[in-house]
Amino acid sequence: VLCGLLLWSAGYLTHKFWVVFLATAGAGVLGFDKGPDFGIQGVFAALLFGISAGVLALSIIRVVVFVFGGCTGIVVGNVLMPAGDAWLACLLVGGIAALLRYPFWFTAFSSLLGTLASAYGIIAILDKLNALDSSNIVDKQAGLIDVICIGFVVFGTIIQYFLTKYFRKRKWRLMQ
Repeated sequence: VLCGLLLWSAGYLTHKFWVVFLATAGAGVLGFDKGPDFGIQGVFAALLFGISAGVLALSIIRVVVFVFGGCTGIVVGNVLMPAGDAWLACLLVGGIAALLRYPFWFTAFSSLLGTLASAYGIIAILDKLNALDSSNIVDKQAGLIDVICIGFVVFGTIIQYFLTKYFRKRKWRLMQ
């Protein structure tokens, strides 16, 4: 829940940290799992994979943004044209749009991830405490939950926009 709230409120301000962290952690887990297959100790392979991915993460962030934007384009294309077979065009248009609107796209995407992580965390905690029957509520109120999550994504995007603007202005004033 706390990581979700951090992503929701300050995802764009901390996006470089999250990209490097996720790349390092993911590559470390992969190295630990696949290292013995290549004759390398798991811990040593995890260390090498993690450091390599962390160093490369900022260099390939635009490629990752293109891929995520393209996947978003495919999803939107399938919603708008369910019978269409234009997935390649949707991938390319979505990827190019994500690259052209990089700050906005990353802000909205981090707000979405933060909203989903927080919502799932809160629901899991309340379900574990027997405060609500989450499966019953999700089945009966799916549309309402979707609307609430979309509202939180939009609100989080607006908050991140103003926080980014504030910190950029503050940094500019300090430089002067």
